[in-house]
Amino acid sequence: MSEMIDHCRHCPNATRTDKKKYVCFACPYATQYACYIKTHVMTHTGDKPFACSFCDYTCNQSSNLQTHLRIHKVDRMYSCGKCTYQTAALADLKLHLKNMHLY
Repeated sequence: MSEMIDHCRHCPNATRTDKKKYVCFACPYATQYACYIKTHVMTHTGDKPFACSFCDYTCNQSSNLQTHLRIHKVDRMYSCGKCTYQTAALADLKLHLKNMHLY
């Protein structure tokens, strides 16, 4: 991955604008920050180095994994009164009720 990021920074064929020193190899995306280009490049390569230890969910940003892990916290679960559906997010329960039970 570091070789690819280095290429995004130094490729002579890439068009660079003000302060955008990293340019994506596959699309017009450009940024001045190495961490942003690294995450962006993973969308093209399919790399998802962050994995949930409770299920098969994977992602390319640790913040997305932290958000996902909330669904596994049992102490804050919202339960559907019509079926066995459970979620850690009240908004998800409301969406479930609307879509599945027409509430």
